[in-house]
Amino acid sequence: MQYKNDKLWVGLITGILIPFVGYAILMMILEQLGSSDSLADSRLNFNFRERTLTLLALALNLIPMRFFQNRRANQAIRGLVLATLLYGIVWVYFFGQQLLGSS
Repeated sequence: MQYKNDKLWVGLITGILIPFVGYAILMMILEQLGSSDSLADSRLNFNFRERTLTLLALALNLIPMRFFQNRRANQAIRGLVLATLLYGIVWVYFFGQQLLGSS
C-alpha cells in the first residue's frame, strides 16, 4: 500500500521542523534542570552542551524516517535525508574546528 503523502517536500519539511522543534524542547529541559540546581555543579561548558543538543536534535529525524520507511514512502525519505544532510553540513561547519582542534 502506497503512502498518500509520499512527496519529497513532505520529507524535507519534516526533516527541517523535527530537529528545530526538538532542539527547542531539549534547550527548555536543560534550562529547567539548570534552574533547579541539578546541573549547577556540572563542569560541562556551553559549547559541549550546544554541540550535543544539536546532535540529539538531528537524531530525532530517525523517528519520522522509520515512520516513512514502514509506509514505503521513498520520496519522503529522500527529502528527510536531504534535510538531515544539510543540517549535518551546517553542524560540521560550526563545530568541526572545535572537535578537530584546529586553531
